Amino acid sequence: MHWSWGRRPAYTGGVTKLATWDPAQYLRWSDHRLRPAVDLVQRIPLARPAHIVDLGCGTGLAGAAFRPWVGHITGVDLSSRMIEEARKKQCYDRLEAGEMNLFLLAEAAERRRYDLVVAADVLVYMADFPGAAAKIAEVLAPGGLFAFTVETHSGLGMILGETLRYAHAPAHVEEVLSGAGFAMLSADPDSIRSEKGVPVPSLVVVARHNQPVASARGAP
Repeated sequence: MHWSWGRRPAYTGGVTKLATWDPAQYLRWSDHRLRPAVDLVQRIPLARPAHIVDLGCGTGLAGAAFRPWVGHITGVDLSSRMIEEARKKQCYDRLEAGEMNLFLLAEAAERRRYDLVVAADVLVYMADFPGAAAKIAEVLAPGGLFAFTVETHSGLGMILGETLRYAHAPAHVEEVLSGAGFAMLSADPDSIRSEKGVPVPSLVVVARHNQPVASARGAP
């Protein structure tokens, strides 16, 4: 399976479009970009997940952070160039280049299930958080965990900021998760990046899916 796509959104005429990112530029800020993954690792209440998927894996920074304590790890990213960089780290058992929602739909159709789905600094680029949460629920094993980071704001619902990243009110995050059958285990205020030297308000979230799913096999 191979989906063709770009990487991060560019904003044109009121529509968020995807644009390819250069892996070299991405790696230039690797220490900064690794922080969301480290924050997630520190908060996940699983001793050793058998199967996890790293959504928006980029060049593999999160995969490297998770590798020591997981069984099988799958990574998926918009850009085939990013995937090639991730492959060099040799920390993934399976890598796919493709659009996240299409990947999740295909995994659900194949009845693959994961103990943990990770989305470190990914949802800030997605307009349809409820749709993503619903698709993620479909690929989780019963009681599986969804660990992710989001940027936040003090208003209501979701907004697209001047940075062309989406931010969510904390109450909106909880509402979306509840609607997809998740129970929030933790939502810790943090800052996953800075803008012009100012920390950006964020949440590091871990949620458990409580809805039963059809019998399925573990991810390969």
